[in-house]
Amino acid sequence: LAEIAAYFRRTWPPSEPFPQVDGKEYEKQMQDFGMSECGIVGTPLLLERLDIELPGAKFMQKCVTEAWEKDEETKPRSEHNPDEYTAAHVNVTLGTEPLEAWVVHYNRNSNSPEGETEADEPTYLQVCALPSRQGRHESAFGAIEEIAKRIFELGGANSVAPGSAEVCPEATGSVQMVTTVVPCITSIGACWQFKILFPNVTFEFAEQIGTIGY
Repeated sequence: LAEIAAYFRRTWPPSEPFPQVDGKEYEKQMQDFGMSECGIVGTPLLLERLDIELPGAKFMQKCVTEAWEKDEETKPRSEHNPDEYTAAHVNVTLGTEPLEAWVVHYNRNSNSPEGETEADEPTYLQVCALPSRQGRHESAFGAIEEIAKRIFELGGANSVAPGSAEVCPEATGSVQMVTTVVPCITSIGACWQFKILFPNVTFEFAEQIGTIGY
């Protein structure tokens, strides 16, 4: 765990320009760690090493009672596993533009079609496929990637394109996220990248294995 955390911190150091990392080198390094995830015990320890704190009880209660269950856009489709998802509440401001929303992503069913390949489209956050995991289709990665995209889009003409993300200290606010499936290590790496990209946005993340509110 210490080695994984050190790699993320070394690759995307705080208070420095956001580096563009070679995808193949990143994938090789992730595979060299010899694990796709850290498990229900190791994941909180890795998050702690990355100074990613847990959301409060109030947010967890909202996940039971709130928001996305009434929104048809966030309902799982046939190719989704309704029990494996990541939900996030976003309350961010960039300049005078606010963004307050729920973002929900689901893992795919094991028998659903693969769809696009990993290399089809660039992403703001670095990701790779690991054994028995879904890469960019992981619910945790999908949620944090969508949030990054939507924050950059608040910049309008000054927004940046996927694959060329840059540190955005002007964004302020909070993102609270919970997932019902153990995240892969590249999803946790994406969480760290998000913290570096948006240093003035408080980011909190928790895993709670099992369903919330369904």
